[in-house]
Amino acid sequence: MRRATRQGLAVVVALLLQIPAWRAITTDASALVVAGLAIVGVGLAGVVLRALRATDAVVMIVQTLIVAGGAVGLWQVLAPRQSPSGLVNGAIEHLQRSVAPVEAHSGLTVLIFVLVGLVALLADALVVSLRRPAWVLLPLLVIVLVPAIGPRDRSLPFASVALLGIGLVLVMATARRPAFAPGAAGAGQRAGGVLALAAATALALLVTGVVTPLIHVPPSLRGDSGTPIRMSDPSLDLRRNLTQPRDVTALTYTTDRPGGAYLRMATLPAFGAQGWHLANSDVRVGSLPRPPGLTEEAPTRHTAIRIDRLQSEYLPLPYAPRAVRGLDDRWGYLPDSLVMLALGIPNRGSAASWGLTYDVESVDVQPSAAQLAAAADGGRPAEGDLVSQVPADLPRSVVRLTDRVTRNARTPGERAQAILAYLRQPEFTYSLEPAPGSGYRTIERFLLEDKEGYCEQYAASMAIMARIAGIPSRVAVGFTPGRQTGDGWRVSMRDMHTWPELYFAGWGWVAFEPTPSSGLNSPTPTATPTASPTASPTPTAEPTSEPTGEPTAEATPAPGQAGDEGAGPGGWPWWIALVVLAAAVVVAGPASVRAWVRRRRLAAGRDPAVEALDAWDEVRDTFLDHRHAWPPGSPRFAATVASGELPESARPALFRVAMDAEAALFAAPGTLEGVRAAGASGPASGPADGAAGAGEGERDAGEGERGAGGGVREGYAGDVSAVASGLEEGTSSLDRTRARLWPASLWRRA
Repeated sequence: MRRATRQGLAVVVALLLQIPAWRAITTDASALVVAGLAIVGVGLAGVVLRALRATDAVVMIVQTLIVAGGAVGLWQVLAPRQSPSGLVNGAIEHLQRSVAPVEAHSGLTVLIFVLVGLVALLADALVVSLRRPAWVLLPLLVIVLVPAIGPRDRSLPFASVALLGIGLVLVMATARRPAFAPGAAGAGQRAGGVLALAAATALALLVTGVVTPLIHVPPSLRGDSGTPIRMSDPSLDLRRNLTQPRDVTALTYTTDRPGGAYLRMATLPAFGAQGWHLANSDVRVGSLPRPPGLTEEAPTRHTAIRIDRLQSEYLPLPYAPRAVRGLDDRWGYLPDSLVMLALGIPNRGSAASWGLTYDVESVDVQPSAAQLAAAADGGRPAEGDLVSQVPADLPRSVVRLTDRVTRNARTPGERAQAILAYLRQPEFTYSLEPAPGSGYRTIERFLLEDKEGYCEQYAASMAIMARIAGIPSRVAVGFTPGRQTGDGWRVSMRDMHTWPELYFAGWGWVAFEPTPSSGLNSPTPTATPTASPTASPTPTAEPTSEPTGEPTAEATPAPGQAGDEGAGPGGWPWWIALVVLAAAVVVAGPASVRAWVRRRRLAAGRDPAVEALDAWDEVRDTFLDHRHAWPPGSPRFAATVASGELPESARPALFRVAMDAEAALFAAPGTLEGVRAAGASGPASGPADGAAGAGEGERDAGEGERGAGGGVREGYAGDVSAVASGLEEGTSSLDRTRARLWPASLWRRA
């Protein structure tokens, strides 16, 4: 099997071994299949074309056309009605607003095909065209590190490391001789190979650092075991916090909202026999969307919050948050409620804890009683039945009560106000004596029997009565505004509270306060909803009007944190720095590698025979750097042919190095002067018998004489420099610059 075929197939297999790592980015198996097809298409095209004796340039052009054509074909099959820019922007937005591993997306599939196809093209060019098998580590690392660095756990599984090693060994094994085997190359070549490997590794890490922020992969909502994290129900601690003996400060804040701000942590959208509880939800990252269903004008508020003694996985926020600044990338949000919570990180249960500070820009949805009464039917949130369904086994007594209370109301807004007015009647009394809970029996007893309870029973009862009346509802858990202290507000653990949120057309989610002694959507149906907390810490409280989030609402994605408009991990300053650094590596890297190899080859103080052979290698590579062909044959014959490219002044230096190299290869110890004398009158007229070139075959044959160094002189820097200067005579400045910055000897063999 030809070298090109052997290495091309090895590259295909090595890259395919890395594809399973991309399951950390997407759950779409078809996208991974498409990535594999990109690798196979590019690789096999190279194998077939090289078997037909096509040039490397033709191979690369055809491979590029395969990647481009495949991308266009996928575009036409998966999303023919979308523009290319819309397809790419949609893929990037999908990545930024989803949780890794993300679900299927047509734009993401096309993007993966293009990226993996280009990596395969790079790998094929490095290994087969440039004959640098060790440099395959560059594309292999790109494929492995993008899914490892992208998700926020930034772990590199052992399986990925093992497959990376297998792929690298497989490609290296296709070389005709081991790259670093003893005696396979001189010191300069071995050093150059080591440096090339190090450069490939560094460049792969750099490219990955540039690519990963540009195509943002969201944080993963997974715990240490890899399973989805479980959200805790904050309402379970409600009664304990309301009755604790010490008045512990939970947080402090400042706000421009009159009367303070209600700070919501979570919502309970599901209802059953055991009461209100959490429901499964997707988690997003990036900028927060507009509140769903809100088409009316609402004022914008600004709140600065500092966590004190609170420890929670939820972030207390005024509703509805539009932007949160000052957070890192540990936070995501639930699109159905705009609740913000900690992602899959260690100790996530105390992510919101002492010292955490952040600023919130929120929309204060606060319709008047008249505006609510005018709200028409037809409001339906994105959650659908989850927030609208009434259990079939709900006690009929509660249904009959709701029908009686709302029988004269014409609109959803009027029905909501009728329920609110009923619960705010004096016959209902606030008390912490009833056991906690919001199930069927608790609600039935509260509404129809003793009519005593605290915020949990009030909120639960109004929420289920609203559903019976045809209004979507859920229960919110958080804090009342607390107590004003100077220009700010102090919220204690005793201010923990719960309240219902109802959904209306034109307004979205609106918060109500049925609990006594509160001001939100006040005691009478005709009053304007306002937040006016009690002066002293009390277990009763009053939330404000508020809507919720929508996963499809417009937003500007901000990688790293929700709503943060500052530069995050993918901000422009990092991009510019990384791009400049990458450009510097591309421009200066080859010249630096070449200069390092040259210094090693011309270093003095070593075995004279080795110095002579290394100097001859340097002469050969200098010719290649200047785009001159290198003739086959022994050093003396090669010098005869190559001298035609040099001016008369540089030829003696060329022959001195050639004669010493030939002596080191073929002459017995002490016979160097004889060899020189043979060539003093002029160069040989023909090739040495059996000489295949001044390359590795001859050097291996003469390995035994290298240490002898009988008459081989030391120090060749001057002669090599003279040859290089001779090659530069008469050439343009462009050719000289190209030879120095992009030396062809790094990827071209004689």
